[in-house]
Amino acid sequence: MMFGPALPTFHQEANQPTIAFCAIAPIPEMGAKDWALLQILAKTLSRRTDEYVRPEILSLTDGRTVQCQIMQDCLIIQFEVKRNEMLPGVSLLASILTKSSLLQTDIDQAIQDLTLKSKNYWDIGLDPSMPPPSSVTRDQLQEFYKRFINPNTIRVCVGGSVDEELVKQAWVSRTLDWKVGEWPQYGDITPMPMAKNEVGPSSFVELKSPTYSANSPGLELRILALVALGSGRNGSLSRVCREQYSWSYRQESVLWPLRDGFQSRLAFMSTQFDGSAEHVSEFRKGLLADIDSWNATSLARAQVLAEQSVNFQNPFSPLYLSPRGLVDDSLSGRTYIDAYWQMKTGVAWNSTDLIRKMKQISLESLKQAAKELVESSSSSVLVKKN
Repeated sequence: MMFGPALPTFHQEANQPTIAFCAIAPIPEMGAKDWALLQILAKTLSRRTDEYVRPEILSLTDGRTVQCQIMQDCLIIQFEVKRNEMLPGVSLLASILTKSSLLQTDIDQAIQDLTLKSKNYWDIGLDPSMPPPSSVTRDQLQEFYKRFINPNTIRVCVGGSVDEELVKQAWVSRTLDWKVGEWPQYGDITPMPMAKNEVGPSSFVELKSPTYSANSPGLELRILALVALGSGRNGSLSRVCREQYSWSYRQESVLWPLRDGFQSRLAFMSTQFDGSAEHVSEFRKGLLADIDSWNATSLARAQVLAEQSVNFQNPFSPLYLSPRGLVDDSLSGRTYIDAYWQMKTGVAWNSTDLIRKMKQISLESLKQAAKELVESSSSSVLVKKN
């Protein structure tokens, strides 16, 4: 069924000198071949279009590159223009989504950049998939572009001091001829290459929960538990893994986005952890004992840090909700999280409501949720080879 592109949503902030644009394309289930194409598309999509050469794009964005990045669940396009360039900004976004040039020279450069790019070991631990970029033709990438950038699923949010009616009219005008590509019913199922688990001096160790929906009840409790367990040096992960056992040199709790929702993860890096069942058991027992020691001060600390986290002001926040991990506390960041949360839940991000709910959580409820996370999570040890 064809529906066509939805109207943009808006994140209004008075007196902003710029207008922020964000488009989000959710990622359907795909295999390694399509994932490699997606990586190349992200590198080439916003470089130039059939209507805008690169100098024109940079002039419109005041010299700033249009950001096009991938998460586990979506592709994100972001840029800002001056407030008086609001309508040209609408035109540029529509052009990127429907008329990207995808030149072979840009494709070849993207493959070279991806081949040379290396992830640090923490990032490999969080995402061990390693789809290799390969030789790709312009026709191949164009075909993928047409079926992936789908007007029926794209979410667009415009932020700043925005004239909503003008933007809606311009968006409708610019997307009338947007043709819907068809995502195949039986698509690419090529297995994703994964980082190998080999003996070596440094381990990425984690407990990770089953996947849960972004709309599942109690998200505020899950966030508060992650904060109490792993945000900063006074969290349980630091006390257990660093102080008690001297295992870790980095430890964090993570709310990790997935295509079907989220996953809670408790992770640390270690040169001492051997990955044995005995060590994993000690890890769980240590966390559970620490949770038992939580008191009213622990709850108050977690609530303060959680409030900072949902307002994107906690550098140790577990909310990995952007390609860089933490969402920027900026106009672009706030516009992005509204668009992203619309994609995940159907409503805009509401930090006020989350904070209100977290302040109503009791100490016993927090301890129970944290214990359930530790007890129900599966363990994983990825070991780096010399």
